[in-house]
Amino acid sequence: MTKYLKSNSGSALLIAVAVLMIFTVLGLSLMSLTANGVIKNKSRENIVQATDLAQKGIEFAVTDIQKKIENEIKKIPWGKQIFIFF
Repeated sequence: MTKYLKSNSGSALLIAVAVLMIFTVLGLSLMSLTANGVIKNKSRENIVQATDLAQKGIEFAVTDIQKKIENEIKKIPWGKQIFIFF
């Protein structure tokens, strides 16, 4: 029995299996991190797009309101004179 414990036969197989398991765990971890990074980037992209669309919508609404007010003021002959004093 002690003869088998002292011999090195079979240790190469154990080392190879251990190294294989280590690389498998590292590979799976890397794949998991990559997948999580892709998901986070997609959500950030959606947030940025939503923010940009909201800002453009606000700018459009403000511009539209300003044009409507200017058109209404132009219809009144004394409208511009009232706003010059203020």
